[in-house]
Amino acid sequence: MRSKLFISCLLSFLLTHSSVTAFASSDTTSLKNLGDPQAGGVSISMETDFIGEGRYQFYHKSGRLIFYIENTGSNGFIYRVKYPCGCKLVGGRLEATQNLLIDHFDPQLHGEGYGHTAKGTYEIYIYNDDGSCSSVKLFAQSIEE
Repeated sequence: MRSKLFISCLLSFLLTHSSVTAFASSDTTSLKNLGDPQAGGVSISMETDFIGEGRYQFYHKSGRLIFYIENTGSNGFIYRVKYPCGCKLVGGRLEATQNLLIDHFDPQLHGEGYGHTAKGTYEIYIYNDDGSCSSVKLFAQSIEE
């Protein structure tokens, strides 16, 4: 039974790893420039499965940041989001169906100098306690104001 679960999670991961889904929002102003990275648009929008751990990235150029992570699986996981310089932006644990939304955050509050930067590639690291299959929904968007 465990091997069937592992195989189904592995196949699901392989099939959906590159799939992209759009997220609905009642706030249409926060979704302007959708899909246009040059205009500050969506940096990452995906729903995927991972086995044990997953690493994902998104690029932030300027403006404010909307970040959303949702546990769409049945077991909890731990997540960490890091600035391009490697400093921690946010982290914690999400149980099944829990989510976190950071809305209109100003990454420039992190500061510049001494190797710190808010512009560049952010890293999302997610893992679970037992190496099982988990599911996550991720969304990040830059908003020019």
